[in-house]
Amino acid sequence: MHALLLITSGAGQGVPPNPCPSVFQYQTGANGEVYGHIQIPYDGSTTLNLGVNVSMKGYYIDNQRVSLRIKLNTPGQDLIQQSVRTLSYNVYFPFQHTIPRITRIVYNNKQYCSGPSELLVPGEPGVTSLWAGHKYFFHVSNRVGPIPIEPETSVESLPEISQIPVVEPTTERPKYKPKPSVTILNNPFLNNEIQIKGGDKEDETSGPQCGVSRTAIVPLILGGDDITDGMFPWLAAMFVAKGLGFEYKCTANLISNKHVITAARCIQYYKVQIIKTEDMLFVFGKSNILKWATNGAVTRGATKISTHPDFDPNNAHADLSIVTLNRPVEFSNMITPICLWEGGNSIDDIVNKKGTVAGWGVDEETQGTKTLSVPVAKYLDMPVVTQEKCLYSNLTYYSITSEETFCAGKRDGNGPCVGDSGAGFMMLKNGKYYLRGLASLVLSDADKKCDLANYVVFCDVAKMLGWVKQSMS
Repeated sequence: MHALLLITSGAGQGVPPNPCPSVFQYQTGANGEVYGHIQIPYDGSTTLNLGVNVSMKGYYIDNQRVSLRIKLNTPGQDLIQQSVRTLSYNVYFPFQHTIPRITRIVYNNKQYCSGPSELLVPGEPGVTSLWAGHKYFFHVSNRVGPIPIEPETSVESLPEISQIPVVEPTTERPKYKPKPSVTILNNPFLNNEIQIKGGDKEDETSGPQCGVSRTAIVPLILGGDDITDGMFPWLAAMFVAKGLGFEYKCTANLISNKHVITAARCIQYYKVQIIKTEDMLFVFGKSNILKWATNGAVTRGATKISTHPDFDPNNAHADLSIVTLNRPVEFSNMITPICLWEGGNSIDDIVNKKGTVAGWGVDEETQGTKTLSVPVAKYLDMPVVTQEKCLYSNLTYYSITSEETFCAGKRDGNGPCVGDSGAGFMMLKNGKYYLRGLASLVLSDADKKCDLANYVVFCDVAKMLGWVKQSMS
């Protein structure tokens, strides 16, 4: 953390007098930017409502977008655990050439600071008053653990890892470096036809052949709708050899004519690959996998598996594997890759935007039974939420998320469940679907079922594109 330097009245930046030094201080960061720091006694409330008034020399009109920005510094886990005595906020000013004077600070309807406004001086432009509010709430949910949303796999040689344990919540998040935006356009009405060239040379995923649905999309997957062939032509069902046949395992996505991407937890446990490469089978071109062997589906085996080195089954960070197929697939109206993400990868730019998730995981009727999947894949639209909103909604998220994951969902009982690990979080940009994330973890309820009254955690593939492309080359 950068050291904070206290700025006193009369400093070189023209800092105005401070009417309430007990709760407010002017400070500066390492880059020299002056901002305000507020410390308010915490009253134990689960609804925090802070209001700040300032007065600033100069006359500014609304279209100049002059505003204050308030940021809460107090860790969310401390609030949830009720271990906080003081709330800490930063207040960022619109300009540095004129620092505002604090005139009022109110928290939960109690005034903590009051001071005079800047004086109007004849011949000078005037005085502008600004107000900003910061309000949020949290609640302490019943303790539940995350469950991986893929079926359990028995491994005779590794009996001790045949079941993925439920992770006990902690108050410490995994430590990963944050990485650095994306404009999500409104859902266009997609064309039903597109010219696609086949052949082994079609190895790029950024060309015109990627990310185009063969049907018009209208707005798994619990509460989702069935998909039809060609709706998501990059969708692949991952099977694993069992006895004399194959058993469905996870959802995967075609990203080139010879590579698929899926969740690492479908294949690996810590550093141990729990599924033999030669036992993997991918089915393309069919939404109904009940009789895939006889309905004209395209199938491929695997020759190589690359799993992200930072994968940890206890959280969603780096939960991705690239599988190289034993033979390239030929692109057609029913089989094309999804586009890899393009542009910036800031989560802030996709918050409140919707993505589509599709997979063969269990639905509301089959959840809790021995069934590992549904015959026909389902799809559902889900909005992305802020990291803060996700973390404050349940303490468990602090241990299963990172700067390279994101949360999505409506918390209405609908979303990915067991069997949907590896399902892509698909977002429309310029008429094409781009792969933003992979379904990784969902919380469980008291009956060890998917608790979709909480958010679903996705591995943010967009922040790991360098590794993805390197694994494909």
